[in-house]
Amino acid sequence: MAFDFIFNRKSGGSAENAKGTGKGGSTNEDGFKPDARKAAAFFKHAESTAASRSYDYAIECYINGLEFDPDNVKRHEELREVAKRRKVNGGKPASLKEKISHRGKQPIQKMLHQEQLWSKDPLNMDLALKVMQHATEAQATATELDLSEVSYWIGSIIMEQNQTTNKPNHKAFVQLCDLYAQIPAFNKAVEACRMALMMEPQDEVMLSRLKDLEAEQSMQEGSYGADGDFRKNIKDVEQQKALADDDEIVKTDEVVESTIDRRRREFDEAPDDATRMIRLVDALLAKEESTLENEAIEVLDNAWKKTDQYAYKVRIGDIRMKQMRRTLREARARCKTNPTDISAKEEFQKLNAEAAQLQLAEFTERAKNYPTDMNYRFELGRRLFSVEKYDEAIAEFQKAQADPKHRPASLHYLGRCYTKRGWFDEAIDTLREGEKAVAANDAKLSMRILYALMDALERAADESQSLELAIDAQKTASKILQTDINYLDIRDRMDRIKTLVTKLRSG
Repeated sequence: MAFDFIFNRKSGGSAENAKGTGKGGSTNEDGFKPDARKAAAFFKHAESTAASRSYDYAIECYINGLEFDPDNVKRHEELREVAKRRKVNGGKPASLKEKISHRGKQPIQKMLHQEQLWSKDPLNMDLALKVMQHATEAQATATELDLSEVSYWIGSIIMEQNQTTNKPNHKAFVQLCDLYAQIPAFNKAVEACRMALMMEPQDEVMLSRLKDLEAEQSMQEGSYGADGDFRKNIKDVEQQKALADDDEIVKTDEVVESTIDRRRREFDEAPDDATRMIRLVDALLAKEESTLENEAIEVLDNAWKKTDQYAYKVRIGDIRMKQMRRTLREARARCKTNPTDISAKEEFQKLNAEAAQLQLAEFTERAKNYPTDMNYRFELGRRLFSVEKYDEAIAEFQKAQADPKHRPASLHYLGRCYTKRGWFDEAIDTLREGEKAVAANDAKLSMRILYALMDALERAADESQSLELAIDAQKTASKILQTDINYLDIRDRMDRIKTLVTKLRSG
């Protein structure tokens, strides 16, 4: 298959072999417990029932097996083959009862529910897109899984179907473009974007999107090598980046300088080659020296002006924000070295304000250029919060919470924004929702949400003189205190809340 090379996988390989046959395995953030032995039993039963043409039961068995082994692409492929045989033999789409039922609320469970429906209606492109969407969402939360290959495989089916049908669906190409970009597989995102533009050539949004995706593709290929290491194995992206970082750490200045000189020569030979340009930029940034960083900014700025590809401007912004953070660290260090130096303190405060404004301007522009990218919405919300623009921050966090990856943190910030505005009921409701949404293993965010909830409850109790709210605030403070007595000012807050409770009880 086409994606076997991309993911460096041999046809016929299985996740059972990779994961072993034990019954153990920890439950991940998405609420499922991987179990290759249970999965294998279901898959074996699915094969035998499919052979006897009991297709509905075979589909059920495959779905049950995938619940324990959801990133096993080989089994997804087998299920697809069963679905096609069922269709050829007159199989009908799922009943209304099957459609309204569900396997659970987590992305993996939603993915499998939609895949079961898709298996009974294998030409339904909308269902295929839903399966891909939930697989992509699950990829962001399931730490022990890699569903990028599953998403890629589904996307290939959608792409082929939409290209060969008599009436291609423009919306499907647009959705496919966005989902591929999230994996991220920018080469396929570019392909989907071009197909969408073939149908609507005057779509300015997609024209701009294509330029950015092409730049992202060039950067991706430049970062992972011209031989296409990234395309061979998306699963190894993090490992490859870690190895690259290790290489940078052990490089001597002489080696770094030699690399920069080589990259400059290569770029001078072909100044319009995006891959060579990105390699030069990476080399210039390796030393973290302002002069070389400014040279990288100049190279990127020229590329942006030539191509109008906004991704280059994003890279420029990243470099400038990094430079500002380094300047801030140096200013902070001077304050610590000379705590009585008023001018050093004033300089730090001035630089801190400038950094906040720089980041705000940067992420405002990014959110404008990438309105559907919830990561930029979330980051913009954070910057608006930091400069006390709470109403504007609320609007961004309300959008960002639609992304499962950012939902818990967005709810945390939303609650704090509501508290700052004095909207305590909204703050309390939102933060309680955040308590439920935060992952069990994210202790830091959980504590932040509890502290914000305690603060909102205390302020609401004091304003309304409500004993019930004050007691709730005390209980919440107690949770924090019992978890970490040194957390922020929790001891002082507990004493203050207890005083408020006593006062309200007495009077």
